[in-house]
Amino acid sequence: MLGQLIFIPIYLHAWGGEKYGSWMICVGVTAYAAILDFGVSQAASNEMIASIAKRDQKTAQIWSSLAFWVAIGMSLAVGLMGICAAPYAIDFLGNRLGAGDSSQALYFCVVIQLALLVTFNMYICLIRAAGANATASWISVLAIFLEVVIPPCIALGGGTLAQAAAGLVVPRLLGLVICGYALRALAPWATVTVASREYLVRAKEILIPSAANLLQPGGVALFLQGSLVVIGSMLGPQVAAAFGVARTVSRLPFQLCYVFTRAQMPNLTKSISASDKEGFLRSFKPVVLIYFCLTVPMLFCFAIFGEWFLRAWTHETLSFSFALVGGLALCSVLHSGWHMLSAPLVARNLHGGFSVAYFVLVSVSLCALNAMPNLASCVALIAIMEFFALIVSWRQFKSLVFLRF
Repeated sequence: MLGQLIFIPIYLHAWGGEKYGSWMICVGVTAYAAILDFGVSQAASNEMIASIAKRDQKTAQIWSSLAFWVAIGMSLAVGLMGICAAPYAIDFLGNRLGAGDSSQALYFCVVIQLALLVTFNMYICLIRAAGANATASWISVLAIFLEVVIPPCIALGGGTLAQAAAGLVVPRLLGLVICGYALRALAPWATVTVASREYLVRAKEILIPSAANLLQPGGVALFLQGSLVVIGSMLGPQVAAAFGVARTVSRLPFQLCYVFTRAQMPNLTKSISASDKEGFLRSFKPVVLIYFCLTVPMLFCFAIFGEWFLRAWTHETLSFSFALVGGLALCSVLHSGWHMLSAPLVARNLHGGFSVAYFVLVSVSLCALNAMPNLASCVALIAIMEFFALIVSWRQFKSLVFLRF
């Protein structure tokens, strides 16, 4: 979060608004790493937590093994698909996004980053499931810190888009090695891949929650990247850069809320599995307090002072309006709200209905964005989509509480 605040002006100073817009569009593709394992890592780790809570280590080991093989297989598939799509993607980067001579190296760096992220995310899920939530967080912090710091330093030193993208690969590769050693030290049994006929049975058990884990983060990634591409293609990279920068800052309070929500996920899984009402309230109350006492006030301040801050922050390189800033602040309030309400559903793999509804909303909204005449109307459409997502999540949340408690 601090890196996003500090380094965006450095990117703009080194590359300018148009080149930075191209960078955001290219690197934003890595957000899809969250869904490339078909949601199996998250669903399997939730079941792994439930198995550990029941002292059933054998079943927990099967879940960890299933997550491992799916992630490794998809990492290899990403590499193969990247090679097959290379001619078309490199042409798009070079001719449509202005990457020029850097397009080939930039493309393959992004493909490698995607493949690494699939396996890295799987390891993080398993480390959390093994009961070492803090360890998983520190490993993620290290990888993200290096990932945030290295590329802008390369850009400031006169580096190209491809060289900056290469700076993204190293931290996740380092993080992957650390994850492997950490999981082996924390839960040696979880690193043993077992040959079991139960794989197919277990995979069927988590088919629906895996699909939900595919659709919900997939919908978020699709909309974040898709809206940027649509706005960039309609209004130009300069406008896309302004939209992307303002949206990045508006999402910082949500990311802060996400940190606290993520930390409570194992506790929510345990309490819901055991129908422990007191444990559920003890785990969920801090998340609600963070949302109302920190996230919402921060976004209110952003709505009022954000336009002035963004203009000063980017040294007038990009153009911002109150409609853009205030609209994105409202979008983040709504987005943070439905994310908070859906957390208990995700924690116990009960978010299938919400995920389907959200993905449909995203798909319809992306199609509708193409008909919007200006940036303000695009932001208004996004706010409407987030509002409907909030309504759906509230209905699903009430159903969960009623059934379980």
